Amino acid sequence: MSGPNRLFKLGRLRFRVPPGVYPPAEDTELLAEVLLGEEVSGLRVLDVGTGCGILGILASARGAAMVVGVDVNPSAVAAARENAEAAGLDGSFEARLGDLFSPIRDEKFDLVISNPPYLAEEPRDVESAAWAGGLPRGRAFLDRLLRGLPEVLSPAGRALILQSVRNGIRETIEEIASIGLTGRIVGRRALRFEELVVWEITWRAP
Repeated sequence: MSGPNRLFKLGRLRFRVPPGVYPPAEDTELLAEVLLGEEVSGLRVLDVGTGCGILGILASARGAAMVVGVDVNPSAVAAARENAEAAGLDGSFEARLGDLFSPIRDEKFDLVISNPPYLAEEPRDVESAAWAGGLPRGRAFLDRLLRGLPEVLSPAGRALILQSVRNGIRETIEEIASIGLTGRIVGRRALRFEELVVWEITWRAP
């Protein structure tokens, strides 16, 4: 896809969003608001589906020790790297190309953040994979993400995951419980045609 770059501002941070890369919207803003209320200094952070890098770079700017952003879209990975360099944060932010946790090599993270695709349609290419969450309910990627969390979370690790209420809150509660984790909703935003929530997911207390 051709066209001009878009620009997105978050505080002092500036992000270039090239054509073919998912632009930050209300879902990104909600997750960023929750992230701004979290203490991330010194943490190892994983940003799944980093896009232009906004959430991972925000964590880096707030003192995360190391942030890894992964995305299946090569254009998104390139944009995230450029945005981190422009912010002077490329020393603590690394963008990797690959699907979900495939670029992670037996690494553990203190915080996993993700704004996964949640529309009920099948992705046609790497661009539409940013919003098409699979059929029938738009939660195919979300379920894969949740099931992989135990493999990447550190012993005290947690995750902040965005979800559309349309994808099924009960199903998410059941999925989280089935993998030995626990979750609570820590952010909400009502839009015109749907409601978004942010889950905080942690290890279940012994």
